[in-house]
Amino acid sequence: MNVRDDDLEQFVDRQPFSSRRRRLVDPGEARIGASIWEIAPRSTQVPFHFHHMQEELVVVLRGRVVLRTNAGERELREGDVEHFPTGPDGAHALRNETGEPARVLWISELADAEIAEYPDSGKVRVVTRVASQSGERLAAQFRHLPVTVPGTEQSLGAGTRHRTVTVPSHVRHVLVAVPGTGHGPRGHGRFWIRVRPVMPTVMVRVLRSRPCKSAASRTAPSPQ
Repeated sequence: MNVRDDDLEQFVDRQPFSSRRRRLVDPGEARIGASIWEIAPRSTQVPFHFHHMQEELVVVLRGRVVLRTNAGERELREGDVEHFPTGPDGAHALRNETGEPARVLWISELADAEIAEYPDSGKVRVVTRVASQSGERLAAQFRHLPVTVPGTEQSLGAGTRHRTVTVPSHVRHVLVAVPGTGHGPRGHGRFWIRVRPVMPTVMVRVLRSRPCKSAASRTAPSPQ
């Protein structure tokens, strides 16, 4: 095999994301992962994310890409190398703003179980190297409770039927706690309200109160 070979498979093709990949190492047999990625012109490789178990290293093989981290954005050129630790400090995404494909080499640890978080959407992805109870490798994705953003945490007092809530444009869900409608120390029922991008101001109406019976009822809706 050669890092310049063109036998890459499409990984994602849904704008603004478009990239192809070829694994250089079988993840089922090795402890270190390595893959060649090609990022299409004017596209992003994959969504902004970070890992909990696996550190990563990227080497730019061809072209130029824009690296996004929590510290901001900067350009990486051919030959540049960048390391990404685990946790939020290692959050990253690569974007190709040029008119030509950009090629990079990714190297990473391969943990038996991995958790990746996607801050822009609030999604969490869990994958394993060994079989789960279904007999297949576990690969599950869900949306966790988002980090509280100023202006999105609202409280509905007892007897209140509605309230107008203004949220930042990037927020997609608002969690509303209604006193006296659920179980637990505070007796709060919890309700997820989906925010449409074109309607940053939403009216929250309590149509029916249902107690929270399990931890599952406190999670956001499944990604669409």
